[in-house]
Amino acid sequence: MNISVIGLGKLGLCTAACFAARGHRVIGLDKNKYIVDKLQAKQCPIDENDLKQLLDKAWQNLTTTTDIENAVFNSEITLIIVPTPSGPDGRFSNKYIEDVLHAIAPVLKKKNEFHVVDVVSTVMPGSCDKCFKPLLENISGKVCGRDFGLVYNPEFVALGSVIKDFLDPDMVLIGTSDEHSSALVRGLYVTTCNNSPHIVIMSLINAEITKLSLNCFVTMKI
Repeated sequence: MNISVIGLGKLGLCTAACFAARGHRVIGLDKNKYIVDKLQAKQCPIDENDLKQLLDKAWQNLTTTTDIENAVFNSEITLIIVPTPSGPDGRFSNKYIEDVLHAIAPVLKKKNEFHVVDVVSTVMPGSCDKCFKPLLENISGKVCGRDFGLVYNPEFVALGSVIKDFLDPDMVLIGTSDEHSSALVRGLYVTTCNNSPHIVIMSLINAEITKLSLNCFVTMKI
């Protein structure tokens, strides 16, 4: 499968490397020139367990760019893995995700093929339906669920074991705007994970609520 990953931080680069090492063709994009330059030189720019070894298997399927139009045009699914920092009230900010969507939407307008926009970053409930979906539809002039898909697909990983947690997950959570999008994302994980994880498919807002609920549960256990 052809995918693009926007945001090559600790989570994004590990995600891109996992997919590429399993044979998917991955285009990684980041505005940090240092990271892009390092990756183009086939060097690992981030310290994370097992990442360097995984990249050694992934290089042939992993390319990097700073051109978002190239990334979206040449992929079927775009994963957005950018920071969503907490504000003074504890709510997650969507600013960086919205910046990415503003750049993706004009490309969707030009693209004839169905494309899935997959938000991985943690967001507040209602973000996809009330913010991301209208933004993409208004700028692209297309209809979500018919012309393009929107998925909320958060990951449950911890720094230091990101790759292990990603490749052997207890669960894959997919919130989706339509069945075609969920099938594409489901197929992506089925062909990447080492195990056979429980895959849960639900509405966008229910997935947003589930992600926060599980985060709270884990924090309470700690």
